[in-house]
Amino acid sequence: MSARAVIGIAVILFVGALYLIAQPTNKALIETVGNTEIASGQTAIVVTHDLGKLPNSVMVTGKTDTQGKRFWVSNETATTFQLNLDSAYGSGAIGFYWRVSD
Repeated sequence: MSARAVIGIAVILFVGALYLIAQPTNKALIETVGNTEIASGQTAIVVTHDLGKLPNSVMVTGKTDTQGKRFWVSNETATTFQLNLDSAYGSGAIGFYWRVSD
């Protein structure tokens, strides 16, 4: 085998090793998304996000018309958060999209 072939094989093995080393070993979730709704007459719902750790960010946006209701997030844990309304809505549910991230 020539010296060039040996060097070529060594370079290929080196690059392959770097690729394997660079692969993430921690497969932890960094983001979860979903949607939920607060039913008529209710002012809060507990949403399960299953991030596995306390989130750094919880973003919520209206999926349906919020009818002027204020909403906010509270009680964040490693697996859930609570979505709140300032007052109950009397007719139908109010839908929300949510995103939780590390």
